Amino acid sequence: MNYLKKSINFFLILFTFISYAQTNQKLSAKDWFDKGLHAYNIKTNAELAVNCFSNALAVTENYVPALLALGDIYSVRGEDSKAKKYFLSAVQNNRESEYALRRLSKPYGSKADTINEIKYLKKILPGISNNYLRLLINDYLGNKMFALGKIKKGEKYLINLAPLTNWMIVGGFDNNERTGLKKNFPPEENISLDNNYKGKEWKVNWRSAIPFAKYGNINFQFIRPAKWITVYLRTGIIAPQQTSAVIHLSFPGTFRMWLNGIPTAEYEKYCAYQSYMYRIPIKLKAGTNFCVLKLCMKNNDSDFFARLTTIDNLPLFLKNIQPDDLTVPLKCIETNAWPKPLHSPGVEYWESICKTNSNSLYANVTLAKYYRVTRVYDKAIKQLERLMNGGAAGAIDMYFLGRCYAYKDSDSQAVAAYRMSFACDPLAVKALCDIGDHFADRRIYDLAQPLFDKVLSINTNCFSARLDLIDLYNSRDWDEDAYRLALETCKLFPEYAKSYSWLENASRGNDFIKVSEKALNTSLKLNYNNNYDRFNLAQLFLYQTRFDEFFNQINIMKKLFPYDPDVLRLKLKAYISLRDITNCYKTCKQALKLFPDNFRFHKLLGDTYNMANDRDKAIAAYHDTLKYSPDYLWLRQYLDFLEGRGKAFFDAFGLTQKQSNDLIEKYKNTKQSSVEELSRILFRQYLVQVYADGSSRHMYHLICKVLQPKGVKKYSSINLPGGRSGRLLRAVTHKKNGKTLEATHLDSGQVEFPNVQVDDIIEYKCMWDRYGSSWMDENFYITHTFDYNQSKIEKAEFAIALPTNRNVRIFTRPAEITCSTSNFESSFVRKWSFTNVPMYRSEPLSPPYDDLANRVTLSTITNWDMIVVWQRGMVNEITKGDENMTKLARKITRNATSNLQKVELIFNYITENFRYTQMYENNIAKVKPHSIPDILANRCGDCKDLALLTVEMLKSLKIPASTTLIRTASEGQIITNVPTPDVFNHAIVYIPGLGKNGMFVDPTYRLGEYNLLHSEDQNVIALVINDKDYKLIKTPLAPPENSCSYNYINGEILDNGTFTGSFNAVLLRNDAATFRQILENLPKIRDLGSYLVGKLDPSAKLLDFEVENQKAHKHSPVIIDLTFSAAQFGHKSDNSITFSLPFPFESQEYLHGLESRKYPLKLKELSTESNDYSFKIPNGYKVNIAEKSCSLNTKFGTFVFNAGVNDSILNVNSKITLTKQLIGVDEYPAFRDFLVKCSHITSQVVTLQKE
Repeated sequence: MNYLKKSINFFLILFTFISYAQTNQKLSAKDWFDKGLHAYNIKTNAELAVNCFSNALAVTENYVPALLALGDIYSVRGEDSKAKKYFLSAVQNNRESEYALRRLSKPYGSKADTINEIKYLKKILPGISNNYLRLLINDYLGNKMFALGKIKKGEKYLINLAPLTNWMIVGGFDNNERTGLKKNFPPEENISLDNNYKGKEWKVNWRSAIPFAKYGNINFQFIRPAKWITVYLRTGIIAPQQTSAVIHLSFPGTFRMWLNGIPTAEYEKYCAYQSYMYRIPIKLKAGTNFCVLKLCMKNNDSDFFARLTTIDNLPLFLKNIQPDDLTVPLKCIETNAWPKPLHSPGVEYWESICKTNSNSLYANVTLAKYYRVTRVYDKAIKQLERLMNGGAAGAIDMYFLGRCYAYKDSDSQAVAAYRMSFACDPLAVKALCDIGDHFADRRIYDLAQPLFDKVLSINTNCFSARLDLIDLYNSRDWDEDAYRLALETCKLFPEYAKSYSWLENASRGNDFIKVSEKALNTSLKLNYNNNYDRFNLAQLFLYQTRFDEFFNQINIMKKLFPYDPDVLRLKLKAYISLRDITNCYKTCKQALKLFPDNFRFHKLLGDTYNMANDRDKAIAAYHDTLKYSPDYLWLRQYLDFLEGRGKAFFDAFGLTQKQSNDLIEKYKNTKQSSVEELSRILFRQYLVQVYADGSSRHMYHLICKVLQPKGVKKYSSINLPGGRSGRLLRAVTHKKNGKTLEATHLDSGQVEFPNVQVDDIIEYKCMWDRYGSSWMDENFYITHTFDYNQSKIEKAEFAIALPTNRNVRIFTRPAEITCSTSNFESSFVRKWSFTNVPMYRSEPLSPPYDDLANRVTLSTITNWDMIVVWQRGMVNEITKGDENMTKLARKITRNATSNLQKVELIFNYITENFRYTQMYENNIAKVKPHSIPDILANRCGDCKDLALLTVEMLKSLKIPASTTLIRTASEGQIITNVPTPDVFNHAIVYIPGLGKNGMFVDPTYRLGEYNLLHSEDQNVIALVINDKDYKLIKTPLAPPENSCSYNYINGEILDNGTFTGSFNAVLLRNDAATFRQILENLPKIRDLGSYLVGKLDPSAKLLDFEVENQKAHKHSPVIIDLTFSAAQFGHKSDNSITFSLPFPFESQEYLHGLESRKYPLKLKELSTESNDYSFKIPNGYKVNIAEKSCSLNTKFGTFVFNAGVNDSILNVNSKITLTKQLIGVDEYPAFRDFLVKCSHITSQVVTLQKE
């Protein structure tokens, strides 16, 4: 019977399987594809999807949707050869071939792959009826011909695409913070070739924009500066008759285009470069047509091309000229309704499909892919997020989303998308590679390396992971590991050019010259067009003085890229090596004609003059170099030498070696004056020479005797004052036995003194240079302090030599510090001397060091107006008329009934939706804020960004507001009669129309209230800058009730001394904000409850714990509720129970055990603390407490204490309010007595005595 059942079951299963198989045999390719798409995007079952797509191809061999799907899957899995195979097969006379062709170039490939692609594409090209696809194929073939070294054939393909090549160019103009597109620069008013204009950093003229290749590709390396620039291009097109045409434009930045002075196209988004990015339909009139382009870019290595076709996408060859200014309109007309360029036909088609069939999964997925592959990142993100939120995004979609986020600098979102991609398909290793790259770019190698290792454990042939890991090894200086992996990769991928490029790089780290040369030659055999490797090979030949082979490579590069500046620069270096002055002059002249603002050619011209012993011309050329590259530190120092900026001042005012030795001999037997003194500074000198352009040279000289073992550690290694740019002049250890040991100068700007012992004397002297940093370069400001921590100083000097025509403002502490003056050459010297400088000893809660130290502050900025004008100039162009911001501000405040409410709503919106990110080191004044659109898009910013956003939002609501710069309290007060921009480290907002004296708002105070300043912002000097004037005022010191907490303890004391009860704390305003910050950083909030009951009594046990309003509205107080029991709360004896009042006032928080102070005491804030206790006592006991009532009213604050019993309930109330922030040294004893009294009374012992 059982056997029969089993037989029946077997036949049933077999029948079901056969039926299923017969059903599946009837499925079409589309049916299989739909199943695969559902498996991949809905079920996230990648393996099932691969099987379905493969079955679709089994039914219909060249079914394009399945080919594309498999290409994408294998691409994200790092299986490049498979991906290329599927993408290439998908290039057919089919609408989707555009996507296939754009994706074909992305996976890594071999030379054989390139040859195969060329053969296939040439074979199918005659049968392609889609003209736009023909353009893409010809472009692809041309570039691949170059890779094989078939230059003439490659040029033929690309020239046949009708490029526009006759361009004139002017620039660069400003594009900081992406603001260039909306700015109206002078060329738009008059674009005549005879004009010159003020550029971003220097004057600019029209010149030929010679394409770097004959087929019309322009690279903007010949335009300077290199970052965030705007340029204008102009050309002419002669049409024999009125003609409709299309300009195909590729450029990774934003642009505007005018045709015959009329606005024709505008694109406002930055993206990565791609062939045939935009289509701009135009109507050419009969005769000359004048085309002007405004291009805004992130950096000057951007590429550009423009090609002309008919409206049917056939190349259109018309005469391309530079028209005479008299024949064309020279003004570019403005408009508020710029036409937008068209994207690819594929994008347009799938947008139309999605409009008519919005629920089609295939249409929506394909549209997202087209957006991504054509670099329409904003739309791609929107479409991919829609798929993700609808649960219809597969691994490739999430990977594409991550790539889009990464380009938009949304790195955390990118990593999250990559992780989701890998979760959808555990073989999607490219997602892990990109996460690894994210960490490696930030030098977090310990997180990056395991990811790359994991990729190779999944797919050992993942080529990109291998390259990433080689890069990582090189970055960590693991040269042998990099070389080993590069060799292994070359064996696995012998026809991949990049294998050998990476091997060459790894060989360089190991100094394997022959291996490098062989790797470069192999790479160039596989990819003839690899300019980077050819450049490196030429450099290697130049290094080895193999000039014939060097010039052979230069000639090849010249054929490939006839106007590449790197080729000319390398050529010049060779002529300089050969001391061929004639060819040096000739090449420099050629280079500067093409690249007049390229600093490297000016530098090489200077070197040529130097070689020819023409010193004056060399100096002039070097000054031209610095005009275009002001941060070229080495050249500045060399110019100092050429122009005689020597050490005369330092020799005249510094100690000679004999004087140093005499001083050491005089003080060698010095003993410490106190147990706290670690060392004795025998001599400390700081000399500064300031030059007319604001640059300066500094020398620092220190001689110090070590007095304690702690001093040994401190002085064994010292950071040089000038950092890495410092030059060490002397560094020795003078031993007790008379020997002198030379110190070691490290690259990191440190000096290591060997074998330092107590009673040794160390000496070091260093020099460094400071040059303008592009903000107020011509001015100079400095603060020098004489005091030294835990060291008495025998003699200290500070001298500064300034040009005689410079006015200065000076502050000294003390005011009567000795200052001598003298003339030295063309400078006026001020020298401050100090002897017997007392030891600086830091004390808790002292004012900042800068407010206490003996110091000199000097500035050549003689009034605050100069700083204010400079600050206004930073924000002039980035705050104008942002409609999105105005709409947003109105939306946020739509229900407000007063300006005060509007301020609160704007503050709450910014603090809740924008992340504070510090983007500067110390001085906020020199930081230019981001533009309003960027801040809104990034949803983050530094204090200046968030202050600016608040100000502009309020202004858009007709509420006057000003950006305000402050120096936070812990950094010290500003010296108002010595204006300097580098004293500020924070930016807030001032609103003059609110309150009696206006209101200050800090939009970075995320957990605070809008009308509340953080303690760091209180009672400090603020520079308030508005559109017309400025003022220096103090921010208010918040009253004690703004930092207030109330504690309540209720419970019952039992006869055995056990206590059971509750503790409640109510924290208000600043205390609430501070506590919310603490809670955010606590891994377990309940740990806080355990800590609090531990303070109540060490034996206490936490029962229940809760925090109310932890994330509630900022007006709400934070409330802590807990219950506890304490078995040993009271000490039980035969007739009594004794206990101390919990939570006494802790005076040591302020006093730190100091009987007296050398410096004043400064409270961080004024505050109020109140404690209320209600204890039920056992029956038959009476309460004894020494002081039941106390009331103190002092200039430091008030204190009230009351204790009493009512109906067997002990009620105790205490309240202390601190009302004075700065306690002078002479006031400290009285202040100490006040706090000790408060502490004593609130910590009294209570005795419960049996009646």
